[in-house]
Amino acid sequence: MSIELDIVAEFLEAYGQAGDVSGALEGSLPRLVDHVGCEAGSFFFADPLSSELVCQACVGPVDVRGIRVPFGAGIVGRVYETQEIDTVEHADSDKDHRKSVDEETGFVTKNVLTLPVTFKDSRIGALQLLNRATAENDSAVFPEQFISVSRALASGLALGYHSAEITEQVRANDALLRDVELAGTVQSALIPEVPEELGFVAGLIPYTKLSGDFYDFVVADNKTYIIVGDVSGKGVAASLTMAQAQAAFRIFARAGHRVDDVGRLMNRELARDLGVARFVTAFIGVFDHGDEVFQFVNLGHGEIVCESAGTTEIYLSSTPPLGITAPENFFPDVEEIALGDWRLWVVTDGITEAEFKGQEFGVSGLLAIVDRLKDEPLRHAVTSTLDLVTTEKLTVADDVTVAVIDGRCRGA
Repeated sequence: MSIELDIVAEFLEAYGQAGDVSGALEGSLPRLVDHVGCEAGSFFFADPLSSELVCQACVGPVDVRGIRVPFGAGIVGRVYETQEIDTVEHADSDKDHRKSVDEETGFVTKNVLTLPVTFKDSRIGALQLLNRATAENDSAVFPEQFISVSRALASGLALGYHSAEITEQVRANDALLRDVELAGTVQSALIPEVPEELGFVAGLIPYTKLSGDFYDFVVADNKTYIIVGDVSGKGVAASLTMAQAQAAFRIFARAGHRVDDVGRLMNRELARDLGVARFVTAFIGVFDHGDEVFQFVNLGHGEIVCESAGTTEIYLSSTPPLGITAPENFFPDVEEIALGDWRLWVVTDGITEAEFKGQEFGVSGLLAIVDRLKDEPLRHAVTSTLDLVTTEKLTVADDVTVAVIDGRCRGA
């Protein structure tokens, strides 16, 4: 085995055993310095946060670990910027040589070989060898065979640091996946069980482990508030926004506000916190058992279908979704229906935007479901609709929520 491969193999084996690049280099760098015939050697790691190169490993009469050199400064900084191997035969005549470091440490730099440590397009740092004792027959201060072995170790360093970075990313991803798994379990536990006497049934199928869809209810005095919501986006960000919206709904519903005021107050909170990148569509309704009416607002949520005695009516949104419009410009229209023989179907766009036989399911598909299941018990109507997703008759790309509200409810 050549000395280059021997040194690199030793470095990679040490890294593989300990998983510590700097520690592995502490063993290999002295061998390289000795083989090339230099007085000292060092490795500078690039710190992008400070835009500096930091000495992480060194060998020689002076310990320079921890010394920082700005990107582009000194010979090492120049090599980091140009990404080219650089040999300096007379350091004192090089314009970039930092004489102040020599003065501070007492080390006299005579000649320097500096190599970039780079993996593909990722700049990791620079390797530097100093003060090679030349022989009479040397054609240069750093002949090609010594540059070659130094380049081999620089390549091994780059591979080691890249592997360490990938390993750290995998560990972080594993930790994130465990957190997402736990968050999904917690979120599932928070999906409410709706008592049958409240007059509605709902069900939810998350597209991923974390859902941006939600439904909830609050009983306050002689009223039952209901919400079905859909947060823009997916994953962790959507689930956090969902939790915020759900908490706001509970606070304002328990206070007994009018249904449009619940929507306005939620919009105020979400518009303040979310910014333009995220929003929440919502259906908010309330059974007022004293007045025997059901009132609701549609806040950017798409078509709400009301079925009664074989006829259907569609209620459209009266405002943009929550979190987009400034509070002073947000005024939802309140729809009111006397309690009686009717059903409201509220679904998220995971249903209407699903594919059925290669075509978008759409509102026409929802109306077909309503017509087919209008006489079925509420729970059966909901589960039968969700079965279209679980049996893959509908191809979905989003969370799916279905809620059916019965106008014959007289309260708990």
